Amino acid sequence: MLLSPENFLFINNRPDKVIICEDIEVLDNNKKIKVRGISLDGLTLRRIILPHLSDNFVRMSNMQASEIMYGFVERQCITPHDAYRKMENLEISRIPGTGIRTNWRATFDTKLSECLYQIGVFSGLGYQITADLNTEKLIFKVLEGRNLSTEQRVNPPVIFSLDYDNLLESSYKQENGTAKNAVYAVSGNLEQNLHMVHVSRNTAVSGISLKEECLKLNAGSFEELELESRRYLEALNPKSSISANIKDTASFAYEKDFDLGDIVTVVHKSAKKIMHERITKITEVYEQGHVRLLATFGLEGNSFSQRIENIERKVRF
Repeated sequence: MLLSPENFLFINNRPDKVIICEDIEVLDNNKKIKVRGISLDGLTLRRIILPHLSDNFVRMSNMQASEIMYGFVERQCITPHDAYRKMENLEISRIPGTGIRTNWRATFDTKLSECLYQIGVFSGLGYQITADLNTEKLIFKVLEGRNLSTEQRVNPPVIFSLDYDNLLESSYKQENGTAKNAVYAVSGNLEQNLHMVHVSRNTAVSGISLKEECLKLNAGSFEELELESRRYLEALNPKSSISANIKDTASFAYEKDFDLGDIVTVVHKSAKKIMHERITKITEVYEQGHVRLLATFGLEGNSFSQRIENIERKVRF
């Protein structure tokens, strides 16, 4: 059967539009089939960060963000210590010199997808896995989104708004419940207290407005501990996002004028918000003769944002 779990489906024969079937639903006396699956990018959901032998974590130091992402994929999917974890036919297409230079650490309780997502949020990078039909290989590559907001003057700006008739509906969300503004970071166990730093987003915050968090790491120095703490605190910022149903118009063409990972300007009139945010998630719904786009602008909580592609297909006998 063509539509079976784990089968690859090429949408319009495009190597960058491949989904792996996961859920299949047959409706209306076999006249309608709904398929839900992950894009090839979602293969990173299938691996955790597994340190080598007796190590408790994986650390990469003084490397550019793209090289850190390549390194995690290489160690967990391409040349893992345990051969059964190897993803056959997966290769890396390196574009050197991308992203800021930094340190990164990840523990075994973190999924590879979440690790790559966190690096991407911190550095402004993303990634994609595509299929090479000639070599029958899967290619992992790091991508850098464009700035298409009205804050820049290099690229033609992309603006989404109900008033511009390119959104069918939109919803603004602000999440402060999980936000923190101060971190106490300790290296080693609490009894040894080898290193300890306090990092605050705003030193003027006090009293009931002060939201503290404890972070325990195996850092080799105060400098590394402070860097990790500031990055962790940045991830605990209040989150604002707009979810919208993008209308298919002649103004902006998807994957040409804008794409997943680009920074655009989006307006929510009712909430009186003008946001210059990255497109962090796009859901593509394929129906007979039509494609619907559901987009998220900005970060939704701390959850991993992965493009999921859906197909809804009429079946005629």
